[in-house]
Amino acid sequence: MPKHARLRIVLIAIALIVNVPATAKAQAARVPGSTPELAELNLEELADVEVVYAASRYNQLISEAPSSITIITAEEIRRSGYRTLADALRNVTGFYTTYDRNYEYVGVRGFSSLGDYNTRILVLVDGHRLNDNVYDTAPIGTDFILDLDLVDRIEIVRGPSSAVYGTSAFFGVVNVVTRGARSLHGLRVGGSFASFSGGDALISYGRPAGERAGFLLSASTHTTAGPTLYFPEFASPVTGGGLTRDTDDDEAQRVLGTLTRGRLSLQGAYVRREKGIPTASFGTVFDDRRNRTIDSHGYLDGRYERDYGRDWRLTGRAFYDLYAYDGTYVYEPAVDRQTPSLFADRARGQWAGGEVQVVRHFGTGHRVVAGSEYRFNGRQQQRASDESEVYLDSNHSSNVWAGYTVAELALSRSVRLNGGARYDYFSTFGATASPRAGVIVNPSRRTSLKVLYGKAFRAPNTYELYYSEGAYGAKPNPELRPETIDTHELVVEQQIHANVRATASVFKYDVARLIGLETDPADGMLLYMNRERSRARGVEVALKARWPGDAAASIGYSYQHARDTQRDVSANSPAHLANLQLVVPVRSMAYAAADVHYVGRRRLLGGDYTDAYMIANVTLTNRVWSDRWLMSVSAYNALNENYANPASMEHVQRVIPQDGRTWRLKLTYRF
Repeated sequence: MPKHARLRIVLIAIALIVNVPATAKAQAARVPGSTPELAELNLEELADVEVVYAASRYNQLISEAPSSITIITAEEIRRSGYRTLADALRNVTGFYTTYDRNYEYVGVRGFSSLGDYNTRILVLVDGHRLNDNVYDTAPIGTDFILDLDLVDRIEIVRGPSSAVYGTSAFFGVVNVVTRGARSLHGLRVGGSFASFSGGDALISYGRPAGERAGFLLSASTHTTAGPTLYFPEFASPVTGGGLTRDTDDDEAQRVLGTLTRGRLSLQGAYVRREKGIPTASFGTVFDDRRNRTIDSHGYLDGRYERDYGRDWRLTGRAFYDLYAYDGTYVYEPAVDRQTPSLFADRARGQWAGGEVQVVRHFGTGHRVVAGSEYRFNGRQQQRASDESEVYLDSNHSSNVWAGYTVAELALSRSVRLNGGARYDYFSTFGATASPRAGVIVNPSRRTSLKVLYGKAFRAPNTYELYYSEGAYGAKPNPELRPETIDTHELVVEQQIHANVRATASVFKYDVARLIGLETDPADGMLLYMNRERSRARGVEVALKARWPGDAAASIGYSYQHARDTQRDVSANSPAHLANLQLVVPVRSMAYAAADVHYVGRRRLLGGDYTDAYMIANVTLTNRVWSDRWLMSVSAYNALNENYANPASMEHVQRVIPQDGRTWRLKLTYRF
């Protein structure tokens, strides 16, 4: 797209943010499907009631939370046509994603190490940790455990949060809050048709039973055949001229169940996702449908909450998780064989544990939280083999215990202190401590100033510790130490108008002991080592506007300057990111939404850069036939931008091409 066309889009969008309320107010109030009470609140009123849980593990006003926070609501998910958690995150200021046509990875504030399996961000569902116990992967693509139709809101907390969550809460925490039985009262069915013979189906049933009881059941499926792709690196007659067909398929099945009765709640979820690998990564045979990965994750989570008077709250949680990964990779036959070799890569994980938390309120605005967690990793198994040989058969177990405390002190009506610390003990490497501190000043009802400091860590995972175990010219390194990050941040939140809110952040972080694959000078073998450092400085600015009903607009920009050990620009780190969302009711039963995100150029492994790109998505949502039917039509990459993401070291390609223009038609019926 020409640069002047991109600039024109941005200028028009800013103008619409300023001028949209005149037509939107009268029409938006008549658009059904949103929560009337919240829809009628302007941003200034909403700031007095909008709370976040993920920042401190208890509900607090966003203006008083010791973090820079973004909330994405169910209405924003629906009206923007988001299909995955990655869709939502890439439209958040300071966030971007990388897709290698197998998994999606999220970058935050200029950091996204290629091929790191999403280990430096923590993803939760209703406070339950989703990162697995083998690779520590945070699933954000079609491998995410929920259909987004079941999401009430997404809480995005920037900055280190190990002081309350421990490992992986490195650059941020994403807590996905599910919808309750009351919001899904009755039966709902839905389905969609999409590009590349794609489709989705969802059936959900919610039944409340009084004020504090009810249940919800849901099942969904996703499937797509994927596009035909061209990779010039394989453009020879032997490999079909670089074209690969029917190798980018993607299928997922999900189940969710929630039961609530009084102080008790029980939740279970499961996902199985199978994905073809069209890129011939790890030196596999190109254009072979047998190259694929299967990921499964399920959990049961029981929770007990009880208030003792007005000042005490006790929360107890117990959980059990299982994870399975199966990768099939096809290699050229050896000299003494005529059939290709099928390499099987497998991982199995099981873990269980519990948590106890006590919250104590003192006077007006004082609060102390104390908690303890225990997690037993009963199974952390990895196996690699082909038809003739077992190359790796590793099975370990481990445990971690932690205690944490958070204190919130109101020194006056306008000054609040928030501090916390956590002590973690891992059986694999020992102990680590994670502090945080913040001063929150509210000189007026419209202004919030936050001065923040935090330290976080990421523990070496089982894959990094033990995967090689003498195979592939590599060796394990059980002496790995955790990565650490120190972050300083200044956040200013200003209510410019009853309908307009601005947020600005200035931050810097320093990462030490980054884990990377290195060559041991003693014997020339590969192993994971603590070698690298990274540091960044940056600024984020966001402007959000909202009017009664569903009329809304937001625009954000972030600049980050990230450097690695050699003081080079970090790989896969864009200096400039921008995002824009706009929703305008077009008539009483419909509204149109557009989101645009811009990603600056990114350095590739070995040097050189990708081109910058701008992607625009458009969704039209309308009630049809009756209020029980909801239809939406979405065009993704509507301007058909030609762009690519940086490739990690397991690929022959330096960049991985992304989809051009695609579409989706979605229908939902509420009984």
